[in-house]
Amino acid sequence: MSHSTHRLGLSRQTLFLGPSLSLSLSLSLSLLKTIIFLRLFVAVALAYTASPR
Repeated sequence: MSHSTHRLGLSRQTLFLGPSLSLSLSLSLSLLKTIIFLRLFVAVALAYTASPR
C-alpha cells in the first residue's frame, strides 16, 4: 500500500519536473545560440573594421 503511494508521489514529481526541465533546457539552448551568434557577429564586425579598404 505504502509502496504504491510512494510510486504515485514519484510519478507526480516527475510529471512536475519534466516540463520545467525541458523548458530550462530549451531556454539554455536558445541562450547558447544567441551567444554564439553574437560572438560570430562581433568577430565578423571586427574583421570587417580591421581589414583595409
